[in-house]
Amino acid sequence: MVFLLILGFAKSNAQVDNFKVLSQVANVVNGNCPMMVDEATRLDNAVALVGNIFQYNYTLVKLTKKQVDVEQMRQIIPEITNNIRTNPGFKEFRDLRVTFSYQYKDKAGNYVFGFYVTPQQYGR
Repeated sequence: MVFLLILGFAKSNAQVDNFKVLSQVANVVNGNCPMMVDEATRLDNAVALVGNIFQYNYTLVKLTKKQVDVEQMRQIIPEITNNIRTNPGFKEFRDLRVTFSYQYKDKAGNYVFGFYVTPQQYGR
């Protein structure tokens, strides 16, 4: 019984430590935001979320929700997943087994599209 309590406490501390690390990274990213990533997409901010999740929030600055082809947007998922899997800049995230959340809204602030990339998807 005591072992289970210690194990639970250790897991809880690891999650808190990961959250602190992710929060610090989000602060660095946010120091450069908002930032245009291409002519139509702006990175608004990044957020560390409970559950070992790092979320990127984007705005499609030229489009309304009705103009967005969600099926076409889904085509970016394999490219982003591969980037997480292979880019040395994501190594620490991979080591921490972070789940990535990518959320997109239109130029009016309406939710358009979102997806997650989990450690299982990027190969950890």
